[in-house]
Amino acid sequence: VASATPLPANMTNHFEGIIRTDLGEIGRQVSIDAPERFQLIGKIHPLPEHLGKVADILAIYHWQPMTGDPLLTGAMTVAKQQLLTEPLELTLFQGTLVGLAGVFDVSLGYQLTEKSNQLLSAPIVTLTVRPNHPPTALHLSANTIAELSPENTVIGRFSSVDSDKQDWFVYGLLDDAGYSFQV
Repeated sequence: VASATPLPANMTNHFEGIIRTDLGEIGRQVSIDAPERFQLIGKIHPLPEHLGKVADILAIYHWQPMTGDPLLTGAMTVAKQQLLTEPLELTLFQGTLVGLAGVFDVSLGYQLTEKSNQLLSAPIVTLTVRPNHPPTALHLSANTIAELSPENTVIGRFSSVDSDKQDWFVYGLLDDAGYSFQV
């Protein structure tokens, strides 16, 4: 990746971004709980003199882990040999970030194929991913059953209390007492 060419202040509006969470939050600066699902959309309004030219589209991720480890930066080619049109909208990410708690500053840019040493880019979004926390409580509504109860009698119902958004739970038995119990 070539070094980025800083854009004049009046040119940064050529790059936009938006984060949409599955829980309905939308914005340029969003905080989520891992493993909440989200979508990152980038939009490029190429410089007028670049319209109709071919470029590689890049997303640059700057991740500051919550652990205090050093900042990590990585560039990802989103599209190669992309014809620059007005506007150009791309899905940069869709899914969850498990185990990547921290702050992501994302820049979007393009590098003209004919001038591979010039990358035009600008920051588009900031995403804060809070770490996943374990459940604070697991409950079973009952834990006794009458002797000689018929097969498939419900003993109780599980519930979990967890402060993280969009967490899911899997319940199972460590010992089913010779196939006497099921979840």
